[in-house]
Amino acid sequence: MRDGIGPAYRRILDEADRAAAAGRGTSGLLRVGYSAAFTGHLLVKIADAFAEVCPNVQIEIQEVPFYAIFGPLRAGEIDLQITEFPVEEEDLTVGPMLVSQPRSLLVASSHPFASRESVSLEDLADTRLVAPNDRSPAYWLDYHYPHHTPSGRPIPCCGHVIATWEDALSLITADRGVSPVSAVGERYFNRSGLTFVPFSDAPPIEYLVLWPTNRETELVRTFARSAKAFVDAHGGPTRVVDTL
Repeated sequence: MRDGIGPAYRRILDEADRAAAAGRGTSGLLRVGYSAAFTGHLLVKIADAFAEVCPNVQIEIQEVPFYAIFGPLRAGEIDLQITEFPVEEEDLTVGPMLVSQPRSLLVASSHPFASRESVSLEDLADTRLVAPNDRSPAYWLDYHYPHHTPSGRPIPCCGHVIATWEDALSLITADRGVSPVSAVGERYFNRSGLTFVPFSDAPPIEYLVLWPTNRETELVRTFARSAKAFVDAHGGPTRVVDTL
């Protein structure tokens, strides 16, 4: 693995060595959260590389609940996390972007859109979105689950409030609603009855590192820099998932 990482990996090593020399935060426990299956997979790879340069750091990785995207971070249950843009929280520091993925629409294989080569944001007015609960910020929900198309047409809701991603998959498989998702999700949720249809005009879904500003430590900063260096060494945010 070291041979393929090259200069970026050496930068991680240099940064860790400098932090260790200063006696700041290169040992202990670091709890890292993720909000999507493939970012969890990416975190495992990043943690493996980080362990080679900071062997005294124990890293715990856990999924962040779909129904409270910033809840565990604020509760002190995790130290930092990778989650979807946008993040506009005064008490949270936003670090580097790690992943940028095309957006697809996840539909039941029996849905009329399932046979199409692509869909547009305007097409959302002709179907029903699954409905996450409102415990996440309104701006975040509106970005991923909009109420109106770009031309102003209302987007219907399927009428069921979901608390977990499994709730969403069950509803979509039963053709009760649809959901925008990262295109790479097809590798992780490739189950019978589901079809991923690419958007022709939707912006990508981007995943960022963030942490509570008042609990920022040298270990958190070093891990964030190391994660960015790892991603850059594996093709950057748009290509890193292809290496997983």
